[in-house]
Amino acid sequence: MPNQQRLRNQIIKAWHATISKAYPERLINSERGLQVHLCRHLFDAFESDDCRIFIEPCFRDAQGSRSPDMVICDSQNIIGIIELKYMPRKPPKYKKDLRTLNWFVESADTVVLSNHRYFGIDTFPMQNYKVADDAVLCWGGVYCGPRVKIEEHELARSLGSRFLCLHAVTSAEQAPEIFPASC
Repeated sequence: MPNQQRLRNQIIKAWHATISKAYPERLINSERGLQVHLCRHLFDAFESDDCRIFIEPCFRDAQGSRSPDMVICDSQNIIGIIELKYMPRKPPKYKKDLRTLNWFVESADTVVLSNHRYFGIDTFPMQNYKVADDAVLCWGGVYCGPRVKIEEHELARSLGSRFLCLHAVTSAEQAPEIFPASC
């Protein structure tokens, strides 16, 4: 199980690889494309860590359902939740995503990841995962500049040191600026 700092570094490394390799090759043309390439690079960054990545899993409560873009689990817990935005020609929209990340903090003891849509042989029973106390709560966006200081938004500040913000700031005729610069 990676600790929080190690997971943060792995996510940043995967973000850099995704934006510096797949984006300039025009392999990403939607948020789902961003998910695919980030997921691929996350598995590379995990090396020998035994992590599972769920794409758009569903979580329900009395107020409705939420499906974060990516959820990273170790053998027992949700250790990372990632919300993504792909808007390379527009400023970012992020408040809904930050509200979702805050919901996970507020509901950490009651949210459970499960896959009720699976239909087949039950050779690998679905495990329930709870949100770890030190789970990395991440927002990552590809958007048109200038850079927006999402980290300073009240909803982001309320996530504390668990919050990780990834930026790929686009502009005409230039490679995207990637933040944080490195891990």
